[in-house]
Amino acid sequence: MNLLAYVLSATIAAAATVPPLHAGEAATVGDAVITTAELERAAGLRLLRVRAEAYEARRAAIEKRVAAILVERRASEENLQPEAWLEREVAGRVTLPSAEEIAAAYETLSGPMRSEPKEQAMADLARSMREVRSLQARHEIEQRLRQEAHVEIRLEAPRLDRSDLGGTAVHGPDDAPVTMVVFEDFQCPRCATLSPVLAMLRELYPATLRILHRDFPLANHPQARAAAEAAACAGEQGKFWDVADALYTHRDTLTRATFEQLALDAHLDRDAFAACLDSGRQSRSWQEGLAAARALALDRTPTVFINGRPIFGAREVETYVSIIEEELRTR
Repeated sequence: MNLLAYVLSATIAAAATVPPLHAGEAATVGDAVITTAELERAAGLRLLRVRAEAYEARRAAIEKRVAAILVERRASEENLQPEAWLEREVAGRVTLPSAEEIAAAYETLSGPMRSEPKEQAMADLARSMREVRSLQARHEIEQRLRQEAHVEIRLEAPRLDRSDLGGTAVHGPDDAPVTMVVFEDFQCPRCATLSPVLAMLRELYPATLRILHRDFPLANHPQARAAAEAAACAGEQGKFWDVADALYTHRDTLTRATFEQLALDAHLDRDAFAACLDSGRQSRSWQEGLAAARALALDRTPTVFINGRPIFGAREVETYVSIIEEELRTR
């Protein structure tokens, strides 16, 4: 028998001794079985991240192609180029923010944007408001076209198989169709980037979006736990979001003096706030958040779940608006 024939016969013989895998089995080691369920538990978040990235790429491609087909069809009916037709429709729907609206929105800011010179911050705010309104108008136009054309997308978004991720601070109605859970760290620079985005989303979706905050203080951010307690103590007086947003502008100076100044700026009862900090009772805020993050095997901040759909890291406001609008369409 030549060498090739020997190797082939040995391989076939070895394969014959291995029992076939059955449904739900990923591998066997002798009589021990490794199930697909075990793999899901062991590598759940990593698998979810990979699936989420693959879904986002596929969904973006589908949405772009669907929108292009619908706009092309409608534009051709009016003998217009698709982009010209869409620009006309968006312009007809968008009301530019007034000076009063911009000024009012500026007064509600307490995140990083507020630390900019006022004129620059208001200019940035006006641009962001225009962009978001244009994006919403485009979504509305595309939704109308989709309804008329009876579009059906069968691609399923990967979701965390948990009905309630919880939260130590909540903004929005309990019956909101979209729930956004945010794991964040007050010393995290990417969370600081996300803070004004969340503030804008709270303004854009007051009745349809419920935002839940979860503390996830990372080990390399030693002041994040104290900051989490300060925000939770402010929450006892109904000012969690004001102080939480402001904390991000002081990431390098998260001291007791900073917390007390932010409490003063938020018009809190200083004695009650100080007593809360001294008691340490709000340490449960970050302890519960840290336990929840570890149970989910999270390894970075911010991590966001929108109706269970994961988003790792901070994104532009358009990303969140797009997902929220998508969730609203399917609810």
